[in-house]
Amino acid sequence: MTRVLYLYNIDTTFVQIDADILSRRYDVTSIHIQRRTPSLLRQMWQETKDVDLVVAWFASWHSWPAFISARLRSVPRLLFTSGYDLANEPEIGYGLRRGGLPRLISGQVFRLASLAIVPSQFSFDQVLKNTPVQSGNVCLVPHGIPDTPSFAEARNKEPIAFTVGTLDRISVSRKGIRMFVQSAAHLPQTRFVVVGKARDSTIDELKRIATPNVEFTGFMPDAALVDLRRRAKVYVQASYHEGFGMAVAESMLAQCIPVVTRKGALPEVVGDTGLYINSHTPAGIAKAIKSALDVDSTRGNQARQRVLDHFSLEQRAAQIYPLVDSLLSKPR
Repeated sequence: MTRVLYLYNIDTTFVQIDADILSRRYDVTSIHIQRRTPSLLRQMWQETKDVDLVVAWFASWHSWPAFISARLRSVPRLLFTSGYDLANEPEIGYGLRRGGLPRLISGQVFRLASLAIVPSQFSFDQVLKNTPVQSGNVCLVPHGIPDTPSFAEARNKEPIAFTVGTLDRISVSRKGIRMFVQSAAHLPQTRFVVVGKARDSTIDELKRIATPNVEFTGFMPDAALVDLRRRAKVYVQASYHEGFGMAVAESMLAQCIPVVTRKGALPEVVGDTGLYINSHTPAGIAKAIKSALDVDSTRGNQARQRVLDHFSLEQRAAQIYPLVDSLLSKPR
């Protein structure tokens, strides 16, 4: 069986989904690299000794040693990329392509990749604009979102607007969480919920500016998040930059009506099933949320159907396997 080394530095839903997809057909060894150590290059030289393919999520310090080792061994390198490793957004302090050592290291990974896979047209355009990858070495394969059977059930949704994201200085700005919290003052009868683990003192600022109708849950276990998605009518993603928008699509599956900006890949995910934030201000966000709360349940049904039609696990797997097999079939 084909042996695949799968590397990642952030343990997210989409990283695990792709590991599962690859494991259905190949013998996959997954390594979660969390520390930058001098021994990493030596470790990756050993790990790549008997593999047929190296796969990594994100072009960064964790994928660089493995891609160098694989290149020296003539082992093909597949890179999944989207979001922070493609971004060059100095105004919000976001992206590895802004400059310095992160730009240098990520650039080396992009050059070493035999093929890059992105989940959206926005990310495809970012690859060509911000990295050394040529158009012939990048493919667009949308994310696959696992469904939950209970999400299909008809249910009277509650007047809850929620958002999901890590709470730190950069994420709170990039994902518009601060303005989401501020928008709650314009809709005092609506419950606002912020889901996500606090990673720095930014949470203290958010709590200071929050009105009584805002709840901060911290980290939320999967079962509790499924329940929230089933009950809430509106999911909000007021982002400045999104390479895809997994949390949006996951909530759409639960028949939540998406309220989003027109930034990044969000329009690709939402299409015409959601409400768009026309003024990126607390008042503008509140206006879009109010409109979403006022529409009937058919909009939520349409949002769910869009994800089923365009972003299924089966569709992603069916597109990934031929790309992997093509890499494996090339002379080494």
